[in-house]
Amino acid sequence: MGRPEKFKQPKGASFRLEKELYNEVEKIRWREHADFGEIIRRAVEDYVKAHAEGNETFKMTDFQDPDFVAMPATMAPIDKWDKFIRQHMTIEERKKLDKRFIDLRKTINAANFKDTGVSERL
Repeated sequence: MGRPEKFKQPKGASFRLEKELYNEVEKIRWREHADFGEIIRRAVEDYVKAHAEGNETFKMTDFQDPDFVAMPATMAPIDKWDKFIRQHMTIEERKKLDKRFIDLRKTINAANFKDTGVSERL
C-alpha cells in the first residue's frame, strides 16, 4: 500500500529526463531519503512562484517597457554601483535614482513597519 495522497484534486503528470540527469537525481534522492514526486512538486511550485502573475521578479516583458532600466542588484558591491552611475547615468537619471533612494529609506525606517519575520536577517 502506497503513501496516502495529501491532495484535494490530484493531477498526474509524466515527463522525460536525460538518462544522466535522472541517474544523478536518483543518487541524490536515495542519499537524502527524498521522495522523487516531492522533488518534482517542489520544483514545479518554485517555478510557479517565480513566474506567476503578480510576481515582482523581472519578466521578459519588462525589457520591452521603455521605462525599464537594468541596474546593478540592490546589494551589489558599491564599486559596481559607482561604475554604473558614473558611466551610464545622466544627471536627470541620477536625480530619479536619488528620489527612489529617499523613498526606499523612508520605507526602511518607517515607524509603522510591520514585522514580517525576516528582521533577524538584517
